[in-house]
Amino acid sequence: MHDALREDALHRAMRCAQRTLCSALSSARCDARCDHARCHARCHHARCGAAGCSKTSLARAAAGAATASFYYLSGATLYSPYVGEAERRLREFFALGRATSPAILFIDELEAIVGSREAAGGGDEVQQRVLSTLLNEMDGVAALSQVLLIGATNRPDLLDAALLRPGRFDEQLLVPPPDEEGRAQVLGVHTRHMPLADDVGLEGLAARSVGWSGAQLAGLCREAGMEALRDDMGAAAVRQAHFEAALRRVHAVPGGSTV
Repeated sequence: MHDALREDALHRAMRCAQRTLCSALSSARCDARCDHARCHARCHHARCGAAGCSKTSLARAAAGAATASFYYLSGATLYSPYVGEAERRLREFFALGRATSPAILFIDELEAIVGSREAAGGGDEVQQRVLSTLLNEMDGVAALSQVLLIGATNRPDLLDAALLRPGRFDEQLLVPPPDEEGRAQVLGVHTRHMPLADDVGLEGLAARSVGWSGAQLAGLCREAGMEALRDDMGAAAVRQAHFEAALRRVHAVPGGSTV
């Protein structure tokens, strides 16, 4: 009963996330009509969800479906030991989106780039300059016409309050783990080039992995393949027994069902 309720909640949350993203893309592409009507479309979204829940993949797929350019930025590529380099890269990131609109600008690990100044005791000088640059790009003189800005985080509690005020990342969109139908599709994607024995039931595996993320399901398929090779280096196919052994090795997310 608990798993059925959880599945229903996952399904509704994912459908809501998809509808919100589609609506945001439509609004970003209709900026001219919004300006004519004296209104402004929402063009900033904060996407929240556990690690491995395909936040980046969902945004990339949306950009492909909308024939929009997609640009990715993370803390690892932003920060530099040189003074002013991080701010310059951030300005160039936004300039690229404006120059190639319609576009989706995706900032990953948002809390690591511009985390809360209160939580960090005021924050360091570099982070404050980066935050100031980001806020200026979001609502400065140069408008983000036909550009959708998405920030992804798995720690929304660490975001600076200045990012969450109306007109910025004021809408937080939850990206949940996939529901049973989604998990079956993920398993199908990661086993499409894998020879499977007739006794393998992907639907059954999907039903037993409530709360698992896409990354964990990919790890399950990878581990099952490794189990087949450990069993026999010349194995012609991956059997259900290999998936059962992999299930004991790959752990579910906290709160997920046990297998």
